[in-house]
Amino acid sequence: MEPNFKLMLDEMKSMQTALEGSIAAVNLSLGTRIGAVERTISDRFGRLEDAAKVFDEWKPTVDASVKELRAEIGAIRKSEEVVDQMREETTALRKTVSRAALDAAPSTASGVLSPPVVSTAGPRSACPVQGWPRPACSSASYLP
Repeated sequence: MEPNFKLMLDEMKSMQTALEGSIAAVNLSLGTRIGAVERTISDRFGRLEDAAKVFDEWKPTVDASVKELRAEIGAIRKSEEVVDQMREETTALRKTVSRAALDAAPSTASGVLSPPVVSTAGPRSACPVQGWPRPACSSASYLP
């Protein structure tokens, strides 16, 4: 063999050895990184599965609570309807009673107070309310 050719072969072998070493280092580095990523993904997936289990356990109790709340709200709505109906009946009854009272009462003069009763007896000298000062009663006549 030619000496130059032999040098080239030796150089190629040394380059091949260096490349194989680099490739092995890259494989080791990538293997380590891929393993770390797989462990991270596995851990996250495990946590997601645990959270899903918690929600699966939690959902029936929440559904039962929502069902109870809906039943209570339905009862409240029904009681509100009953109260509204009673309010309407009370209003109608009050109007009827008011109309009956107005129809039964004799017509009086308009105003808040009924007209005063006139007495034929003369003025009294004593104040009918005990403890009142006499001057308050002496100028006006008291009508029983």
